[in-house]
Amino acid sequence: NEMKETADPVSDSRFYRGKILNSDVDYFKFALSAPSLLYVNFFSYSTNADVKVDLYDISDKLLVSNVSTNGQLLSFPVGLSTGDYYIKLSQAGDIDQNNYYHYSEFLGRQPSWNPV
Repeated sequence: NEMKETADPVSDSRFYRGKILNSDVDYFKFALSAPSLLYVNFFSYSTNADVKVDLYDISDKLLVSNVSTNGQLLSFPVGLSTGDYYIKLSQAGDIDQNNYYHYSEFLGRQPSWNPV
Protein backbone atom coordinates (compact mmCIF):
# COMPACT_ATOMS: atom_id res chain seq x y z
CA ASN A 1 0.00 0.00 0.00
CA GLU A 2 2.74 2.44 -0.93
CA MET A 3 0.53 4.47 -3.28
CA LYS A 4 -2.79 6.22 -2.82
CA GLU A 5 -4.30 4.01 -5.52
CA THR A 6 -3.50 0.86 -3.54
CA ALA A 7 -4.38 2.24 -0.10
CA ASP A 8 -5.74 -0.24 2.43
CA PRO A 9 -9.39 0.49 3.34
CA VAL A 10 -9.97 1.01 7.07
CA SER A 11 -13.03 0.82 9.28
CA ASP A 12 -14.05 2.81 12.33
CA SER A 13 -12.77 1.58 15.70
CA ARG A 14 -10.31 -1.02 14.34
CA PHE A 15 -6.55 -1.12 14.77
CA TYR A 16 -4.26 -1.75 11.78
CA ARG A 17 -0.67 -2.92 12.18
CA GLY A 18 2.30 -2.13 9.98
CA LYS A 19 5.95 -1.13 9.80
CA ILE A 20 7.61 1.93 8.33
CA LEU A 21 10.86 0.85 6.71
CA ASN A 22 13.56 3.00 5.12
CA SER A 23 11.92 5.21 2.44
CA ASP A 24 8.61 3.43 3.05
CA VAL A 25 5.11 4.93 2.83
CA ASP A 26 1.83 3.37 4.00
CA TYR A 27 -1.56 4.61 2.77
CA PHE A 28 -4.98 3.99 4.26
CA LYS A 29 -8.33 5.14 2.87
CA PHE A 30 -11.77 5.69 4.31
CA ALA A 31 -15.10 7.25 3.36
CA LEU A 32 -17.49 9.29 5.49
CA SER A 33 -21.19 9.19 4.68
CA ALA A 34 -21.95 12.20 6.90
CA PRO A 35 -19.99 15.10 8.42
CA SER A 36 -18.04 13.67 11.36
CA LEU A 37 -15.55 14.32 14.12
CA LEU A 38 -12.79 11.79 13.56
CA TYR A 39 -9.94 10.92 15.92
CA VAL A 40 -6.81 9.91 14.01
CA ASN A 41 -4.54 7.70 16.12
CA PHE A 42 -0.98 6.44 15.72
CA PHE A 43 0.76 4.22 18.27
CA SER A 44 4.30 2.89 17.84
CA TYR A 45 6.03 0.10 19.72
CA SER A 46 9.33 1.85 18.98
CA THR A 47 11.07 4.28 21.31
CA ASN A 48 13.03 6.00 18.53
CA ALA A 49 10.94 5.94 15.31
CA ASP A 50 9.75 9.27 13.89
CA VAL A 51 6.63 8.93 11.72
CA LYS A 52 4.68 11.60 9.88
CA VAL A 53 0.89 11.21 9.76
CA ASP A 54 -0.81 13.16 6.95
CA LEU A 55 -4.52 13.39 6.19
CA TYR A 56 -5.56 14.19 2.59
CA ASP A 57 -8.90 14.66 0.90
CA ILE A 58 -9.78 12.99 -2.40
CA SER A 59 -8.23 15.86 -4.41
CA ASP A 60 -4.85 15.41 -2.63
CA LYS A 61 -5.28 18.53 -0.50
CA LEU A 62 -3.30 18.14 2.73
CA LEU A 63 -5.74 18.78 5.60
CA VAL A 64 -3.69 17.86 8.69
CA SER A 65 -0.10 16.82 9.34
CA ASN A 66 1.45 15.64 12.61
CA VAL A 67 4.63 13.81 13.60
CA SER A 68 5.11 11.08 16.17
CA THR A 69 8.64 11.62 17.52
CA ASN A 70 10.54 8.81 19.25
CA GLY A 71 7.51 6.52 19.11
CA GLN A 72 5.28 9.02 20.90
CA LEU A 73 1.54 8.30 20.90
CA LEU A 74 -0.27 10.58 18.46
CA SER A 75 -4.03 11.20 18.62
CA PHE A 76 -5.79 14.22 17.19
CA PRO A 77 -9.39 15.16 16.36
CA VAL A 78 -10.40 16.55 12.98
CA GLY A 79 -13.81 17.62 11.74
CA LEU A 80 -14.49 16.32 8.22
CA SER A 81 -17.32 16.62 5.74
CA THR A 82 -18.84 13.78 3.75
CA GLY A 83 -16.33 12.29 1.32
CA ASP A 84 -13.29 10.10 0.72
CA TYR A 85 -10.01 10.58 2.57
CA TYR A 86 -6.50 9.16 2.75
CA ILE A 87 -3.99 8.77 5.57
CA LYS A 88 -0.31 8.68 4.62
CA LEU A 89 2.30 7.38 7.08
CA SER A 90 5.93 8.11 6.23
CA GLN A 91 9.39 8.39 7.72
CA ALA A 92 10.04 11.70 9.47
CA GLY A 93 13.53 11.02 10.78
CA ASP A 94 14.73 7.90 12.62
CA ILE A 95 13.22 4.56 11.66
CA ASP A 96 12.88 1.32 13.59
CA GLN A 97 12.59 -1.63 11.21
CA ASN A 98 12.07 -4.08 14.08
CA ASN A 99 8.94 -2.66 15.70
CA TYR A 100 5.36 -2.30 14.53
CA TYR A 101 2.91 0.56 14.69
CA HIS A 102 -0.86 0.58 15.07
CA TYR A 103 -3.08 3.03 13.21
CA SER A 104 -6.76 3.58 13.95
CA GLU A 105 -9.56 6.06 13.52
CA PHE A 106 -12.56 6.50 15.76
CA LEU A 107 -15.67 8.46 14.89
CA GLY A 108 -16.75 10.92 17.57
CA ARG A 109 -14.64 9.52 20.40
CA GLN A 110 -11.10 8.89 21.48
CA PRO A 111 -9.99 5.27 21.66
CA SER A 112 -9.02 3.27 24.67
CA TRP A 113 -5.51 2.10 23.79
CA ASN A 114 -5.74 -1.65 23.63
CA PRO A 115 -4.42 -2.67 20.21
CA VAL A 116 -4.22 -6.42 19.71
